[in-house]
Amino acid sequence: MPEEPEPDADAYAVALEEGRRAIDQQRDDLKSVRDRATALLSVAGIAAAFLGGLARRDSKAPLAYLTIVAAAAFVAIAFIVARILWWKKVTFAQDPKQILSWIEHAGYSTARVRQAAAYYHAVNYEANRDLLQAMVRDYQVGLGILVVEVVALMVALRGH
Repeated sequence: MPEEPEPDADAYAVALEEGRRAIDQQRDDLKSVRDRATALLSVAGIAAAFLGGLARRDSKAPLAYLTIVAAAAFVAIAFIVARILWWKKVTFAQDPKQILSWIEHAGYSTARVRQAAAYYHAVNYEANRDLLQAMVRDYQVGLGILVVEVVALMVALRGH
């Protein structure tokens, strides 16, 4: 049986570079969604403080149903943002010990190391993609809840 030919190191270098670019883009996407989530919480807090304060000017009046809805919406937004910020299962790098193991113990050539690293970037990319999509969905839900909060506070304010 003929021995398998050595893969072209340059060809795998292209795959590895593209894998790195994709992972770098995901890193930027993660930062972006976390920054937007933080801004969402800030806007929700400002809306709750300003509009809620105006709606509650008469401190002797009982809490209106809409004020309670708005407060619950703010708590929901805070929970969603905390969930987005605390997700830690995102992988952006290959373990250098694994690469050294491929070279020192498995005897991988440069081409094989590039091939394996590109493969692991692809695996990490797919896992990260699902997690980032879930974060974006959570952020979108948070935006919808912000609309509920602001509308509830505006209607409660109008009632005074």
